[in-house]
Amino acid sequence: MRRFNATILFSIACGLLVAVGCGPSGERTGTDSSPMRTFSTEREFEAFMEEVVAQQEAPTGGGYNSDDFAEADSGADTGAPPENEDITNNQEDGVDEGGIVKNIGDHLVVLRQGRLYTVEVAQSGQTIQADSMRVAPAEELNQGVWYDEMLVHGHKIYVVGYRYGANVVNDDDDLPNWLFGATEVSSFSMDDQGQLSRGESTFFESNDYFSGSNYASRLVDGELIFYMPYYAFIPDPDKPMPAFPRFLQHQQGNTFVPGPPIFGPLDVIQPLDIPQHPTFHTVIQCQLPDDLTIDCGARSLLAEPMRQFYVSPTRIYLWSNNHVFAISQTDSTAKAHAVDGAPIDQFSFSERDDTLYVAVTRYLEEDELDADQMEALDEDPWLSFQRLELLHLPLSDFDGDGEQSLSGNISIVSDDIGWMWWAPNRHVSGWYLAAENDNLFAHHIATGHTEEFTLDGYVSRIESAPGIGALIVYNDYSNGQDLIVDSLRLDDDATLVSGTVLQDMAEGEWRSHGFFFRPDDDGGYFGLPVVGGSSGGWWGMGISNIAFFRAHSDGAIDLRGAVSSSDEAGGQCETSCVDWYGNTRPIFLRDRVYALMGSEIAEVAITDDDVEDVGERVILSIDE
Repeated sequence: MRRFNATILFSIACGLLVAVGCGPSGERTGTDSSPMRTFSTEREFEAFMEEVVAQQEAPTGGGYNSDDFAEADSGADTGAPPENEDITNNQEDGVDEGGIVKNIGDHLVVLRQGRLYTVEVAQSGQTIQADSMRVAPAEELNQGVWYDEMLVHGHKIYVVGYRYGANVVNDDDDLPNWLFGATEVSSFSMDDQGQLSRGESTFFESNDYFSGSNYASRLVDGELIFYMPYYAFIPDPDKPMPAFPRFLQHQQGNTFVPGPPIFGPLDVIQPLDIPQHPTFHTVIQCQLPDDLTIDCGARSLLAEPMRQFYVSPTRIYLWSNNHVFAISQTDSTAKAHAVDGAPIDQFSFSERDDTLYVAVTRYLEEDELDADQMEALDEDPWLSFQRLELLHLPLSDFDGDGEQSLSGNISIVSDDIGWMWWAPNRHVSGWYLAAENDNLFAHHIATGHTEEFTLDGYVSRIESAPGIGALIVYNDYSNGQDLIVDSLRLDDDATLVSGTVLQDMAEGEWRSHGFFFRPDDDGGYFGLPVVGGSSGGWWGMGISNIAFFRAHSDGAIDLRGAVSSSDEAGGQCETSCVDWYGNTRPIFLRDRVYALMGSEIAEVAITDDDVEDVGERVILSIDE
């Protein structure tokens, strides 16, 4: 595996890429426990790519045999790092996700519409903006870019963004400019007074990593991990041209010149199948030295474009079609497991007890239908039936072949479900929870039994509540629009406890980071962005209020009050002016509580019957 230094190759990252195969999974048994191997010669890689093109032209063409070509492998010292309190609603403990607000010591750091802001919170009631800096490294680059996610490590800040239509000066003038987009990663440092210093900004060719629910970046044990895709062929009217993504170096204006490829043929892990629409699914792993340079590793494998991305404390997982790939965070080796069906999103995954659990939806074959379903199918041949299943994949079964049998490794969550795209689901305390409209399923993983609840509205959010179980958020549209928050006690059985109702209200954000739960000895407190049932705005443009709740250990929930955003919360925008990743966050920082609402930050006190401002609010402002 190659290692690169960002200063040498004018990039901070090199791709660790993993691909996924295509086609249905079979009843097979893996025989090789070794990892998947890389191509051992450039000729072997070229032969594979030729076969990809041949299969596109004639899907029943010859098969690829890797053995035909295989050969032997030829900044300044800031003192002790400050504390970075976890204030993000992360999926996994120990895996921080890229977000819009983080903590460094006595400061909040906010990524807001293309700028970084630092806000001092050392003293209660004294919330003060300390500094502001544009993320783009040059004024001419402050357009055509979306800065989405931020991570912090000690004093260091890392911002991930995507740049559209980078004007790449190529030797081949026939290549259309729209082909070239760039994932951009910028590094910064913050001192104890909250003053920002700029590090490196790096660019490498990619396609947009955006996901409606997932996050591209993670920080695990001091290592930066983020995802980017890249289509493996540049369209050509005569013949597809295979292409590796390259490092890009900014020249002037919006002009870039290409550098060396991020990875080469010998860094490519061999696919298990020939993809019809080959894509490099890129997972970048980088060490983070103190001087703001970044040392990264690169590997790749081609796959179909569709994927799902999940990170546990020890492995990176990529799913597409008939395989899920596990990439070790220690040595970057990859192993595979045969799968069937499709996960809903990253929350369908959970690595626990040396097993990967993945919930999938799967269309039933005719021989799997019961009598009522067969009768319905006779009346309407266009009907289809789906099942919600939980795959139990022992990590010891992952290997270099991906030909395992799924027999005995599946438990049924629900026999007959409807459309569950973007449906809320979550693994909580040994249970798998999922919702289909107003149906809530609670599947006990150890015993395999499922309890089903019918609610008075459509579920929009399922969240973990340590010490209680889970929180279920849904809307009742029977009389206008009411927002309901119930708790689900999870012991040997699942018990739904009626919570609280917010009349004429709705959730203000659906991303997972728009929620946070802080446990205590008798349950805990949580915050949730809300808007009036008839208010709001175009997606990504509205700014929500935040309601704060008290959850008791018996499952009871009390609404304590809400804090409302002001007219100034829209702030000043230079770029990245649509908040695709949200803009409203409840923040529980040590013994303090804050509400981030767009460009407005309020410190609040939660009492028994109200939520009150503490001190003056801060409106984040451009100040360079």
